Amino acid sequence: MKTLVETSLFDLFASYINGAGPAAGELPAAYDDFVDRLAALSPEGDLVGQLRRLNYTKIELTFMRQACDGMAAGCRHILYDVFIGKTLALLDAEAEMLKEMLRHGGMSAGFKAETVHGNGKRTSVTLTWNGTDSDLIELVAALMAAGAVGTTERPGIENSGCHPRLRGSVPSENQCAVHQARQGL
Repeated sequence: MKTLVETSLFDLFASYINGAGPAAGELPAAYDDFVDRLAALSPEGDLVGQLRRLNYTKIELTFMRQACDGMAAGCRHILYDVFIGKTLALLDAEAEMLKEMLRHGGMSAGFKAETVHGNGKRTSVTLTWNGTDSDLIELVAALMAAGAVGTTERPGIENSGCHPRLRGSVPSENQCAVHQARQGL
């Protein structure tokens, strides 16, 4: 649980609060080390445990910030305030990402892409939707209204996407049949 607190960055913060004098030149490297250690904590696995670790670290750092706020103005160093703020913001962002992963069943929010090899001729990507059916319908309707998606006629391709049993049963299929007649398909 204390993995992130046992870093050189927290050592610098603690020594600063205890009056050891600022070592502001070491803060950027210590912060980079903290970021690397945070990134090395794999998001796969115990997400609740990782969220607890982030919350524990955030609580410890919040109390350090309160101690800094209580320091006399002549003893404070602005870089420590900056790096404490940056570290708290980073912890908040990581916690939010983990919360989103927990909401979406342990995977990243949104779509999950999966490569599917079809009949050996080409590779396609299958998307899975984690929302409701009505949300998906609304999304497609909004994309169509924005002109981002629509129907297209592809001349020269057999049936132009119309299934023979459905041809003529829906208005768009009637258009397809008219197009095929014009193209001589």
